[in-house]
Amino acid sequence: MNPGFHIISFSEINNQLRDAIDWLKTFVPNITPTRFGQYQKDIEYLIKVLNENKLYLLNKPVSSSKIMNSLYEADEIIQIYEGLSNCGQTKYLKNKIPIFVKGPVEVNSEKESASAHMARDISFELFIASLFSSTSFKIDFSTEADLLITNSDYRLFVECKRPNSINSIRSNVKIASSQLKKRFNLFVDKENVYGIIFISVDNIINPNHSLIYTSDEYELTRMLESNMAAFIQNNKQHWNKIGDKKIIGIVAFFKSFGIYENKKLPLYIRYALANNIIDRSEKEIDILKEVATLIDKFISNT
Repeated sequence: MNPGFHIISFSEINNQLRDAIDWLKTFVPNITPTRFGQYQKDIEYLIKVLNENKLYLLNKPVSSSKIMNSLYEADEIIQIYEGLSNCGQTKYLKNKIPIFVKGPVEVNSEKESASAHMARDISFELFIASLFSSTSFKIDFSTEADLLITNSDYRLFVECKRPNSINSIRSNVKIASSQLKKRFNLFVDKENVYGIIFISVDNIINPNHSLIYTSDEYELTRMLESNMAAFIQNNKQHWNKIGDKKIIGIVAFFKSFGIYENKKLPLYIRYALANNIIDRSEKEIDILKEVATLIDKFISNT
């Protein structure tokens, strides 16, 4: 699978974020006190500083850190808006978005409690939903699963996990596996029903959510490929223990924010890597390959 690098101007980010927040307001009218109200203020301040050529105002570590965090978070909400805004006021979105807008402003301020992580856990779930909204799959939001996607050949339950540290990967995979087994029981005929686990590796590969500087896409690609391959190699024992043959594999997904130094422009970085579970049939591996191809297309187009 190939990484995606999307160069965009700060003004474009600001305009797209404004549209996304207007959409959020249809679910949560008073968005200003939430973390997304702060992101909008931070990016508008950045635009003002750039327009007035007062870059020295960004030299304070606190100021630059806040703005980089806001740009990182803006990418996710913009993608969610672009992928799901045409779904209407579904019960799923009405339940998820009021929780999604909560949480601490900065991702590094998340505490260990599950409640502190809930907003961004749902954010990852919505992000993956937005990914599949641009594919040939139909999305069913009516089940207890994070997602149920279908086509003419099979149904695929999706569970999304966002481990906070290396030590929590195993437990996240175990919980997702248990959840998927319960989802399968919704169908009497389980012949064409499968499951897959999406794992956000942002907190694993870039735990401090540091800004990535690059002037060479080839070198950045090599770095991403190396880090993701290491993640798979170091953790595949956790999903290879899953006995249920209906669970076909995992997709590790990485998102980050960077600066393209040569062009002095923001760079949104995305990369995914699928890994099948051992002893799966040719049909099950083909399903995983189909999903991987769709993700590759999504990454290259966004």
